[in-house]
Amino acid sequence: ALYEDLAPLINEVDAVVSRYETGAAAQETVRVSVQPFFASEYFVPRLKDFTAQHAEIDIRVGTSDEASEKHPADADLSVRLFSAPPEGLAHERLFPLRLVPAGSPEFKASLKVSKKRITSDFPLIVHETLAKAWPQWSESSGIALPAQRKSTQFDSMIAVVRAAQRHLGAALVPMPMGELWFEEGSLVRLFKQELLMQSAYYLVWKPGVGERRSVRLLRDWILETFCEAGEKNSSST
Repeated sequence: ALYEDLAPLINEVDAVVSRYETGAAAQETVRVSVQPFFASEYFVPRLKDFTAQHAEIDIRVGTSDEASEKHPADADLSVRLFSAPPEGLAHERLFPLRLVPAGSPEFKASLKVSKKRITSDFPLIVHETLAKAWPQWSESSGIALPAQRKSTQFDSMIAVVRAAQRHLGAALVPMPMGELWFEEGSLVRLFKQELLMQSAYYLVWKPGVGERRSVRLLRDWILETFCEAGEKNSSST
């Protein structure tokens, strides 16, 4: 709360100091906060397209994995999961969270299903924030999980994916961030049925911040790059 009160003053000091800097041309800075898995697998690999067009803008990327439904006080822009459009913040919906059952090619080779029931050993790899996702997937897909099954829980999606790659079991991988793993073949889909979650990824900023040129340019690029076509007509600011 203290930082939120001081943030405007800090930003004003930054602006004043930048006017007195000598040497290289003054750079505009944008702070963007992105959750780790989204950042490493989806955002950072594409960021060079923006920096190549706007060399005058410095991008500072924060990858804290704090509570999903929160816009960090020190960020100009953030990409976060929200179960509903965030109140009191300017926002654009990017895409809904979709989970795909995945495992290593070796794990899929051992998978056995009979009459819509998994009959082979099927250990689950679970992200701690998605503890109920596997039962939800089972209900929505109509495919029954084994009654006796073990599970391993992790606190990061990157760890979940790594565990699945190393044949520890089946994981629900978020899409479209997980596309790279499927393209390179280290993970394969175990079933075609996906689980569509209520939560969606939103691009968020405080009212007024988006008026800055550098923030507006990065915001527009994020929307153009990551917003699914079907979402562009349903977003709200």
